[in-house]
Amino acid sequence: MQRVICCLKEIPAGRKQSVRGELETELEHFALRLLKEGVSLDLYGTKEKEVDVLAFEDLRDCLFLTNDRRVLSLAKSKGAVCLAYCPPEHGVLPPSWSDFSDADMIVEGLMELDARCLQEVWNHARGIPCRIAEGTRIYLREVTSEDAPELYRIYHQPEVMEFVSEMRGSIEEEQEKLAAYQKNAYGFYGYGIWGICRKEDGRLLGSCGLEQREEGEDVYLELGYVLDPAFWGEGFASEAALLAIRFGKELGLEQIWAKIETSNKRSRAVAERIGMTLEQVQNENGREYGFYRIVFS
Repeated sequence: MQRVICCLKEIPAGRKQSVRGELETELEHFALRLLKEGVSLDLYGTKEKEVDVLAFEDLRDCLFLTNDRRVLSLAKSKGAVCLAYCPPEHGVLPPSWSDFSDADMIVEGLMELDARCLQEVWNHARGIPCRIAEGTRIYLREVTSEDAPELYRIYHQPEVMEFVSEMRGSIEEEQEKLAAYQKNAYGFYGYGIWGICRKEDGRLLGSCGLEQREEGEDVYLELGYVLDPAFWGEGFASEAALLAIRFGKELGLEQIWAKIETSNKRSRAVAERIGMTLEQVQNENGREYGFYRIVFS
């Protein structure tokens, strides 16, 4: 992402003055925030002459923010990544602004947007994995379709297959799943299953992250981790799990759960090492699972 281009049409005079004022305030704060973060921001109007200037530019390195359908179509045709600004009106998106299905993301306000958020939108649209957290020896990053062969190899190790049922399709199927996961899940939830990479050489050692689970009416986040058996016993799983736990705490979560088969002594040891407590044990389909939890005070 080289440039951010903001191209917002003025809110019609018939709308409430307070609404127009909110947009002006949000835009001012947005511009100042990006300036402080060292991001280049260009402001354009949406009059025909101003928009036509953009038609002669190469926009493939640009991220667009607009509430104008014509501008969005033009920017997409020139290869830009696009955010549609679509504030709700009494909780409902305005009908005249609702046709932004080809936008890379729709946002309802500008106050929460910063350089990191915009870079993540850019990366997701371009298929570039975002680095999530960094530890002493490893870092967590988003997975891509290119990780499928190595993850497939790890998940198909006999020691791993004993407890993990994911990635049982063909490599081609798993590549498609990972591509869709990166494009949709990370941006929608803000978290997910990430790759564990060794800092010294970037080698993929396994996966770790947070996923949403539902039990009846209860919704919670579950911690999961899988490590290549070749690196068991070196503390990589614990380091990765701690990074994921800290990420969840920074999200403002109150608690995180982990569901571990009781016969999986290594995974249970990791959960206990990072401060999780066994809350209950349940039998499911002939297998016994322990439910571990960590609560953030």
